[in-house]
Amino acid sequence: MSCRPELVTGYVDGALDAQTTAEIEAHLGSCETCRTQAGFERELRHRLAELPPPSLPLDLEREVRRRLEHPRTPILRWALPLAASLAALLLWGRGLPAFVAWELARDHAHCFSASRVPAEGSSGLLTAASISVWPSG
Repeated sequence: MSCRPELVTGYVDGALDAQTTAEIEAHLGSCETCRTQAGFERELRHRLAELPPPSLPLDLEREVRRRLEHPRTPILRWALPLAASLAALLLWGRGLPAFVAWELARDHAHCFSASRVPAEGSSGLLTAASISVWPSG
């Protein structure tokens, strides 16, 4: 038999059938690593058994009953899927031709919305004059 740490743990816990227990005991006789593991787990079990029981709050039963009778729906249970859906919809919508056209028109209006651009010329012809970018209609 090869080393199988999970079976050593089952052996220490007493959770194995008789045949597997016999196989593990035979293996422990020849494997120092598994014997060390079994000894460590026995010692750990012993120390855990010696720990004092935890002290529970006096009103624990009342609080548990209250929470079971009046469960709260956490906001993340509905808000997180909603936010994820909206984000997916937004990302999907940004690729639609109508949205792209709207974004381009908005960008175009931002860049070219000024009707007059001030310009100064060094030749004297355009001193402090304004040049119309788009002909007024």
